[in-house]
Amino acid sequence: MRVKKITVYYTSTTPPPSYTVTASGPTESVNVNTDFNLTAAVSNGTATSYEWFKSTTETGTYNSIGTTTSASYTTNETIAGTYYYYCEATIDDNSTPVKSNVVTINIINVVTKKDVTLSATDLTLTEGETGKSTITSTPIIEGITYTYTSGNESVAKVATDGTVTAVAEGTAVITVKYAGNNEYKEATTTFNVTVNKKAVVGGTSYTFKCNDGTNSFNVSTTTLENDDKSITATFSKIDGSGTTSIKFKSSTLTITSKTKKITKVVIVGGDGSSNYKKYTAEITSVNLSGSLGSSATKQPVKCSSWADNEVVISLGNNSNNTYVHTVTVYYEDGTPTAPVFTTQPEATTTLALGQELTLTAEASGTPTPTYQWYKNNTRSTEGAEVIEGATEKTYTATQEATGTTYYYCVATNSQGYATSDFAEVIVEKSELKLIGQDHTFAINDGTKKLDIVASYGGEVVENITLEYKSDNTSVAEIDVNTGIVTPKSVGKANITVTFAGNDKYKPAELTVAVTITQGAAKPIIKVTSDGEGKNIVENYTEENPYDKDELYVWLEKPADFADSKYEIHYSIDNSKLDKTWNGTPEHRTQTTYIYAQIYNKSTKKPEGEILEIPIRFNFTLLAAFGSKDNGRIIDPGFQRMLTTADDIKKPYIIATFGSKGDDQKNSDGGVWLGVSKDVTMGNSEISGYEYVARGNFDAKGEGDAQFAGNSMEEPLIEADAKYYMEESSDNGTFKIPVSGAYVMFEPKVGGTVNVILRQNGIIAKEKDPNWAVMRMRPIFVCDETGKVHEDVRAMISTNSQMNKEIFKFGNTAFKADNGANPQTVEQSEANLKLYQQMVYAAGHSDCTIEYSNNGMSASVKDASGNEVSDDALKTYWKGDAATQVTKNILHKYGKGWITLSKAYVRYSFDVEPGKTYFIMGHVTKVGACGYSFKRRVRSDEVWTEVMNKEERNISINENGTNLPAAVDKDTNTGITGVNVTLNRTFHKGVWTTLVLPFSVSPYTLAETFGEGTEVLHFGEVDGSTLNLVKHHHQMIVAGTPVLIRPKGEFSATDVINNVTFKNVSYNPGTPIKEMTGGGWKITGSYVQANMPANSYYVGYKADGTGNNVYLSTKVKTMNGTRAWFERYDTSAPAKLTSFSIDGVEDNTTTDIDSILTETEDRNADNATVYNLNGQVVSNNGTDGLANGIYIMNGKKIIIK
Repeated sequence: MRVKKITVYYTSTTPPPSYTVTASGPTESVNVNTDFNLTAAVSNGTATSYEWFKSTTETGTYNSIGTTTSASYTTNETIAGTYYYYCEATIDDNSTPVKSNVVTINIINVVTKKDVTLSATDLTLTEGETGKSTITSTPIIEGITYTYTSGNESVAKVATDGTVTAVAEGTAVITVKYAGNNEYKEATTTFNVTVNKKAVVGGTSYTFKCNDGTNSFNVSTTTLENDDKSITATFSKIDGSGTTSIKFKSSTLTITSKTKKITKVVIVGGDGSSNYKKYTAEITSVNLSGSLGSSATKQPVKCSSWADNEVVISLGNNSNNTYVHTVTVYYEDGTPTAPVFTTQPEATTTLALGQELTLTAEASGTPTPTYQWYKNNTRSTEGAEVIEGATEKTYTATQEATGTTYYYCVATNSQGYATSDFAEVIVEKSELKLIGQDHTFAINDGTKKLDIVASYGGEVVENITLEYKSDNTSVAEIDVNTGIVTPKSVGKANITVTFAGNDKYKPAELTVAVTITQGAAKPIIKVTSDGEGKNIVENYTEENPYDKDELYVWLEKPADFADSKYEIHYSIDNSKLDKTWNGTPEHRTQTTYIYAQIYNKSTKKPEGEILEIPIRFNFTLLAAFGSKDNGRIIDPGFQRMLTTADDIKKPYIIATFGSKGDDQKNSDGGVWLGVSKDVTMGNSEISGYEYVARGNFDAKGEGDAQFAGNSMEEPLIEADAKYYMEESSDNGTFKIPVSGAYVMFEPKVGGTVNVILRQNGIIAKEKDPNWAVMRMRPIFVCDETGKVHEDVRAMISTNSQMNKEIFKFGNTAFKADNGANPQTVEQSEANLKLYQQMVYAAGHSDCTIEYSNNGMSASVKDASGNEVSDDALKTYWKGDAATQVTKNILHKYGKGWITLSKAYVRYSFDVEPGKTYFIMGHVTKVGACGYSFKRRVRSDEVWTEVMNKEERNISINENGTNLPAAVDKDTNTGITGVNVTLNRTFHKGVWTTLVLPFSVSPYTLAETFGEGTEVLHFGEVDGSTLNLVKHHHQMIVAGTPVLIRPKGEFSATDVINNVTFKNVSYNPGTPIKEMTGGGWKITGSYVQANMPANSYYVGYKADGTGNNVYLSTKVKTMNGTRAWFERYDTSAPAKLTSFSIDGVEDNTTTDIDSILTETEDRNADNATVYNLNGQVVSNNGTDGLANGIYIMNGKKIIIK
C-alpha cells in the first residue's frame, strides 16, 4: 500500500504582542553636578535590560551612557545646557530592543550665594560734630559699598558716604545695608548714635566729650551754670535713673573751647556711689594731677594734655571706679589769633637709606591750629605734595629713596594759617662696614683666605663684591677677587679690601696687616694625664672629650721662638692674657678654655695670633644649638635637658628658654628670633657654640619691670631669727623674670653650669644707635628668691674685637630718658666716664685702675701714681683709643657683668639641687647659644650610693615639734643634697597650705604633685578682702608659706601620702618669710605650733567639700608645714569677709568656696584624726565622723 505524505498548515488566532517603552525625567531644570533619575516604563511585556543614550542635539548622534537592569537610571551633568535622552529596552528576551521616546532635560548652573555678616561701631557725638562708624563685613569683600538710613533725622543725619552729622541731643539708630551681588547675599546691620548737648553760655562754646572705659553707658551734660568766669557741667546718666554722677574706669574727658582760654578745671566727685561729690580735684597747666577719694582709695585724676583751647583728663584706672558729679571749667577771654610757629623743624637732616625721619613743628594760635605736612623736591611750596595722614605736629617716616627732599608744615585755624620753615632732608646711601682682623702666617703655611665680613647695622650683608690689593707683594700676594693670600717672604704687607659701592651702599675700605713669619708663631699646647708631662692625651676636644677626671696643661715655645726674648702669655677661662708660662702645668678638672700667644719682650709686642684651645671632659655634658637648628624658631618655654645616658633619661638639669605661653609678642617677631650664625660678633666666638637663638625682647618680671640686680635690697635677717617680715609687693619670688628672653635652670643634682650668651655692648641697636643715652647693660644670675648669685665667673674670647663705633659716644649731648627704663643725664655721664677709664687703662700698660663700689666706680692712675684727669680720659677716648684699644673689655659691674662691645660671653656658676636659677639682662636682650653642665659627682653609681646613706634621708613629721638637724656636705664627693620625706597626706583637687625649709623647683613640683599643680601666694588684705596671687612660676620657695592644690580629682583613698622630695637643699634654719599687706600677714611653722586666736586657715571636709578659708576664734594647734593668715596691725579690719585670686584662669577661684566666720574647730580642721586603734579615719578634721571617741593632735576628743 502506498503511503502519501501530507503537510498541514495552520494559523494562530493570537496576534504577537505590541511593545511600547515610555521614558520620563525631571520636568524642571536641574543644577549642574546634581544627580537626577531617568525612568523607563514598559507595556505588554517584561524588560530584562535597559540601555540609555544621550545627545546634545535632538536630531544628532546619540551615544550610549549606560546599561542597567532597573527601570530607573541615575546620572548628572557637569556643564549647563540642554540634553536629550532615550532608552532601548530588551523585552521578553526579544532580540530586537524597543526604543522609547526622547526626554529633554535642561541643565543649569545655579550658584548658591554666600552669607554676609555686618558689624558697626556706635558713635557718641556732640551737637554739630560729624563722625563715621567703622563698618566691617565678614567675610571681607573688596570694594563693598553700603546705603545708610537714619531712624531719627532730628537727632542725627547720615550722608551717602556714611558720615553722620549730630543735629540735636538724643539718640538715633542708623541702618546700614549691603545690597549683595552674584556671590554674596544682601545684609543689614545697625549702629547707635548718641548726641550730647553742646554747652553755649554767654557766647562761649564748650564741648565735653567723655570716653568711658567700660562702655557701659553714654554721658550727657544736663545742667549748665555760668557766672561769666566759669562754666559748670553736671554729669548724669541718660538711662532715666536721674543719677547725677557718672562712674568712670580708665576713661578720658576732653574739654574743648572754641573762643575762650581755659585756665583751670575743677572736678567734684568721689570713690563710691554714696560719696560721689565728696572730694575735689583741681587741674591747672602747672598742677596736672589730683585725686578723688580718701588716702586709702585715691582715684587718680591726671591731665594728659593741656592747651589753651583743649584739655584732656584721665579718670580712674583699671582697678577702681571714679565717680564724677560736676566739672567746672574756668576761662578768660582769649583774643582769636592766627597761627604762629613757635617750634620750627630741623633745618637740615642727613639720614642713611632706610633710617626713620622725625620732624616736629608747633604753632600757637586761638583756636588751636590743625596741621598738615607737605613735601617737595625743591625749596618751594609750589607744586608741593600733600603727605597723606601727616596731620600732627610731629611727622615720622622711613626714608626709602636717596636724594634731597624739602618738607614743611602748614598750621591752620579760623583766623588764618602759617607756613613753617623748610626742612631739608638729605638721604644718602647707607655706610657699609667691612670687618676683619690682622693675620700672622708662617712662610710654609701655604695659601690662606682672608676672612672679611660686610656688615650694616650689625647684620651681615650678603652678595657684596670685594677687591683685594697687597702693598708688598714680595711678602704676600693676594688674589684680587678671592682674597686668598700666598706667603712669599718674611715681613709685613698691608692688604687693602675695597667695596666699590652700589645703589644702596656707599663705597667702603678696610686695611688689615698680614705678617709672614719664618715659623709659626704659635705656642705648643700639650695635655697630659699626669703632672710630670709624660702621658700625652690626644683627645680632649668637643668632638673627642677626655674620659678621665683630671688633666694637666703644658705650654712650649716653637723652635723658631726658642730665644729667651720670647715668652708665652696665656689665660685659663679668662678674658685677658694675664699669666706668663713658668713651666708649672695647669691642673684642670672641668671644661677649660686656654688662650695663649707668643710675646716679644724686646719689642714689648705680641707675635702671631692668639691660639684658642678648648679642653673638654666627657662628664661635662653639652647642650648647644647647632647646624641642625639653623633657622629654627625657639618657642617660649622650650626645654633642653641633660640626662642620664640610659633609657630612663633621668634629668640632671633642665634648661627652659623663656616662659611657656609668652606669645603676646608674636606679632613683633616672637620672643626668640630664628637660630643662626652671627658673623658680626667681632671674633668673639667661643669654640663649640657657633649658633645662637637671639632674644627679641628684654626679660621682665611680673609688673613688667626689668630685673635690677644692682639695686635690689636683701631683707635684714638676724642669724637666729625664725621669721622675718617683708611687704608682699617686695616679695623676692616676684622679682624673677617671667617674660622675654631669659634662661631658667633647674638642677636635679649639684654642679657647675656654663652658659654661652650673645650679649650686647654699649650699642644695642647698630642700625640706629641712640647717642643721647649711654647705658650699662649687665647680665645677672639670680635664684628663685630673686637674690643675685654673686659668685658668677664670666669670660670672653681674648680675640673679641672692640667696636670702634662706641667712641662716638660723647660727641652728642646726653638727654634724659623718661620712658619705661628712665635714666638721667647724670647717669649717662657717669657711665661714659667709667667706660673711658676702662679704655684708658687698657691702652696704657703703665697705668693702674682701681675699682670701688663693686666695680661701678673707678680711679685711673698713671705711672707716677697721679690721678688721670677727666680731660685726658676724654681726649684719649676721642683720639687714639679707636686704634690702640682693639680688644673688647669684659667687666664685673656691681652684681652683674657688662661688655663694651657685643660678644659671646661664657658665664659659669655653681648650682645646688632643688633650687632654680635664672640668667637674664637688665635693659638688654640676650641671645642663647647653649650651655654645659659639670656634675659634682661624675659617677651615677657613686651618687646613688651617697644619696642612699641613712644620714642623707630624713623625715619631717607633721605632728613633730622639732625639725631634723642639718646634714653636712659629703666630704668625699661634695654632695649637699638631701632626700626629705614629708609625713603628711595631701588630697588631690583641694587647696591646703604648705611651708617647707627647702625650695621645690617647678619641674620637681610637677613631678611630685602632678603636672598642673597650682600654688598661690599671699598678696595683701585690701580692707577686709584677702587677695591671693598665682605667681607665673609655679614653685615653692624655702620658707615662703603658700597655698597648694595638687592636680587631680578629690578622692578619699587615692591620696599623695608621705611624699619624698629627692635631692633638695635642706636647711632647717631657713626663717619663715612672713609676707605682709594691709595689716595682715601669712605665716606658718615647720613644726607643730599654736595659731593665735582670730586667725584664718585653709581647710576642707572629709569628702573634699567645704574647701574654705576658716576663722578660728580660739588659739588653735596647727600641724607642722602649715600656714595661716594672722593680723599684726590692730588698726586693720579684724575680720576677713571676702577674697580674690589674681592670675588663676578658668574660674577656678570658685574652688575655694568662701570665708567662713565663727566656725567650730570640728567643722573643718586640717589635722589627721585617728580611732582608738590608731587607724586614720580622717585627714581633715572631725566633720562627718560618727559619734564616738577619737584622737586628734595627740588628744582624745568626743563627738556626741
